Amino acid sequence: MGYAIYQYPQKAYVNRPIPKTKFYENANITKSVKDAFISQIQQITWAYKLSPETINLASTKSLLEIQVFNIQLKMSDLDEKVLLSIDKAISHPILFQLYFEDKVQVKLAYKRINEADESKWVVEQYFSSGWISISKVDEVKTNLPIVLDLSGLYEQILKELLPLEASNGESIKEQTQRFNLITQKQKEITQLQSKMRNEKQFNRKVEMNNQLKTLQQQLDQLQT
Repeated sequence: MGYAIYQYPQKAYVNRPIPKTKFYENANITKSVKDAFISQIQQITWAYKLSPETINLASTKSLLEIQVFNIQLKMSDLDEKVLLSIDKAISHPILFQLYFEDKVQVKLAYKRINEADESKWVVEQYFSSGWISISKVDEVKTNLPIVLDLSGLYEQILKELLPLEASNGESIKEQTQRFNLITQKQKEITQLQSKMRNEKQFNRKVEMNNQLKTLQQQLDQLQT
């Protein structure tokens, strides 16, 4: 897993503040998400626009632009439902650069066009970098990946953040699906281990231990 902190071309620079109210005054936003916008976010800035005109990469049918938003936080923890509501409001992938005190973190969701309705987007799991000191950003900052088009750029940025190496020939969709399955299996193993600790009957413990071995084998297969 990398940091996905890039040196963007000056031509892509936007630096335009976006009022939080543009997102949380939406009628579909719940009170808890609106409260999170107010209590957790100081400022949202549209930092960069990555498009054919600004970075000389061709668009594709599924991806016309990528946006980079800087978010100044009031606290280190940000409710991901806030990011989800921003992602749902904008029909392009958004690379979020979160700033808190003297650190920065990058977050990006796997966002794809709905196969059943191409006018809608599906926003799946968020992947994030670790927090890094702003004083060290220049040390890890890299040029944008060398790719053929914007879809390729988006996939490379996602792969930088995914805590999982791709298997041979695995697409980004398959890779994220496998990561989700790994997360699910790990959760099932933790829950079963907790039940085993509280189980008094020997026969049930033996049965649960066999289930645990099966889950562990499935997890090992997903991780290879």
